[in-house]
Amino acid sequence: MFFLVTFVLMGSVLAVLWKTRTIFFEDKYDFIRQLSSKLSASTARLAQEKLSELQNNMALFVSTRESLKKIRSGKDLNKVLFERNPQFLAVSVQKSKDKVWETEWIQVTEDAEKNWGENFSETIFRSLNYSTLATGTIQLNRVADSKGNPYFVLSFLADLKEENQEGKLSSVVAILNSTFLSDIVKDFKGDLNTVFLVDNKGYIVAHPIDDQVGTENLKHPVIQAIASGRESGSGQFRLPDGEDVIANFNPVAGTNLYMVITTPEKQAFLAARDLIITVITFGFGFLIIGSVLAFIVSSRITKPLNELKEIASVIGSGDFKTEVNIVASDEVGELAKSIDKMKVSLLERDEKIEHSKMALVQSEKMSAFGQLSAGIAHEVKNPLAGILGHAQLAKSKAKDPELAKHIDMIEKETRRTKEIIENLMKFARAEKPELSPTDLHETVSRAVDLVDHQITLQGIKIIRDFKHVSQANANSNQIQQVLLNLMMNAGHAMENCQTKELKVSVEDVG
Repeated sequence: MFFLVTFVLMGSVLAVLWKTRTIFFEDKYDFIRQLSSKLSASTARLAQEKLSELQNNMALFVSTRESLKKIRSGKDLNKVLFERNPQFLAVSVQKSKDKVWETEWIQVTEDAEKNWGENFSETIFRSLNYSTLATGTIQLNRVADSKGNPYFVLSFLADLKEENQEGKLSSVVAILNSTFLSDIVKDFKGDLNTVFLVDNKGYIVAHPIDDQVGTENLKHPVIQAIASGRESGSGQFRLPDGEDVIANFNPVAGTNLYMVITTPEKQAFLAARDLIITVITFGFGFLIIGSVLAFIVSSRITKPLNELKEIASVIGSGDFKTEVNIVASDEVGELAKSIDKMKVSLLERDEKIEHSKMALVQSEKMSAFGQLSAGIAHEVKNPLAGILGHAQLAKSKAKDPELAKHIDMIEKETRRTKEIIENLMKFARAEKPELSPTDLHETVSRAVDLVDHQITLQGIKIIRDFKHVSQANANSNQIQQVLLNLMMNAGHAMENCQTKELKVSVEDVG
């Protein structure tokens, strides 16, 4: 009972805790999604502001070059331009002429030109597809040098005017190092959330881990969603390593970049899991303590119950004389008294069953005797038919009256014997107890005929008092069996009587 109570209590606590956990997880999940959405939107605005600042610096770079190229040239011009804009490694202006983009000029830092070699920047600028640019947007493309080092190319459309000429559509392009946006996401390194920037082709533009910048990770489910063309989204995702995360991604306005924020579910719901583990640990502790107490207390209770079990087993094996010697004032004592009463009742019933068995054996003997008698009667009936036939034949040929008298007696007694045998066969025949209109006069007469000889041999006089009675709805064979048993019993009862008379009467009493 202690164990049961503890178990039910633990089950109730766990059920409530599980429901609380479900509500907590759902609430925490919605909270993380909303927080991630706001954080994603705010960091996306930071990235947009950073890119807009770079766009302005690139425009300033172009205007400054146009102003300084008249008074400075060569390395001197290059030095002045890049000292003011150290984030740029190369800057170029591409002009559109008859839908064909041509390089108007390129400025490359001295260190970058040494590392890249000749024509690297020009090849990069010519390989870009400027037709995808739209007015008012910024496009970022990932490139790599011969050693595989990643760089990013920033480009936008501008309407540049030259002296005494109309403005022509141009594209201002700049090559930047891979860490130019790292300050946006560096504050999230090692935090619960992971914030990073990717382009629409799946390349990571900014990441708290420097080694991830410039890499393509199309196995990441969020990056897959971005590369497939989804503009934004949030939900649960499973990373390639099997870790489940809650992720949110939003586009950076006016660019081909997306800000992504992921939160590991394991860390987000760590407190709830710790709470569940703590409660389960304490619950199992209480369950063990309750089980020990239950064992100690129940051992005192179950000892007399085990004794009663052994007594019941002995009684069940058929020994109804065993003693029930357990004395107690509680429910166990009441049970012991009930078992003792049951033992007495079973003993009485066993004696009755034994008497019934003996009666059944006797009944089976009588049944077998009846079947045997029926068989013998059937065999005797055939010779009697022959005797009767020959007696009738001899009677028809006898001319001596005295002889005819004797033959007539033979015929009469043969008929009587045959009738007795037929009654015996009817009596022994097994039939269903069906009721039908029955002549009780005839039925009783046949029953008396069956025992007449045996009763007479015992010196008993049979007195027949048969009056006329109407037919009754009965079973003739069963009534004969009852009368036969009564008359045989009566014959046995009169063995020591001086006057032996058996009166059988039939009368209608309404």
